[in-house]
Amino acid sequence: MIELCPTANMENALKLGADGVQVATRFVTTYECDANDRYKQAYIDAEEEDIVLVQSPVGMPGRAVKNAFILDKEKDKPENWKCHQCLEKCNPANIPYCITDALVNAVKGNLDQGLIFCGSNAFRAKKLEHVSEIMEEYKKAVRLCAESGITHISNYLLYNGVDFKGKGHDYKADRPEDLYERMHISMDLQEELI
Repeated sequence: MIELCPTANMENALKLGADGVQVATRFVTTYECDANDRYKQAYIDAEEEDIVLVQSPVGMPGRAVKNAFILDKEKDKPENWKCHQCLEKCNPANIPYCITDALVNAVKGNLDQGLIFCGSNAFRAKKLEHVSEIMEEYKKAVRLCAESGITHISNYLLYNGVDFKGKGHDYKADRPEDLYERMHISMDLQEELI
């Protein structure tokens, strides 16, 4: 499994024999994503060299947009910091920060206290777009999969459970029918592949 952004990358990966592709990061810079606009803007403003590997407190590597939080290597534990007991391998006595708090801070727009996890192609995001636009590209890409002999796909589906505002627009929470429509696109394409 490899992470991709442009459709051309997907086609090249398939020609090289990839069994599948992952698309997730791209949905962060959509109007429909409920992350804070500052979080989305961090992706849009990022250059390739700003995407760095980090070691999470639980010992697993990940990619993140370089920011003040990452650059502060001598991080002290915040006062009143307590373990949420959300991860089994987390040892509060040996970690410099709570990963849950760092991720939540970032998504809420508190980027100086937040870890902005991303995929390796986050720097390619240069504008906000609608999920429907990405889904149209997705359909084209899945058809490329079929032409390359890939007959099984899986994907993440975006679902917003609350009303929200973004870039001067008011958005209503997704209805179950909205999720169903996105799932139906995938199911139709799956049937088309086999």
